Amino acid sequence: MIKGLSTAGMCLMIVSCTTLSTLLPERDKTPLTPQGQMNVCLLQESQRRVTRGNAGDLSVAAAEVARYCVRQLDLEDEGLDEQAALNAKYFLESFSAEPGRN
Repeated sequence: MIKGLSTAGMCLMIVSCTTLSTLLPERDKTPLTPQGQMNVCLLQESQRRVTRGNAGDLSVAAAEVARYCVRQLDLEDEGLDEQAALNAKYFLESFSAEPGRN
């Protein structure tokens, strides 16, 4: 009898813990690093430019997108300018080469 009650008690605890975990909100994920924030901005701005058709010369557009994101995220002191321009150019080239784009 005691064995049956302890088994039932353990099953009840497992079920209640499982149910409780589905009711609690998920905790926030680790915030992005400055480089991660920069890449998100570069990706979004590059996609906007290509979608609107105002990418023009990719090197010039990449420099403009990089400057915009560095200023927007206030990352002037992080030394991400050069890497941001390279990443922006890569994103612009990728979006420009998508099928269905001229």
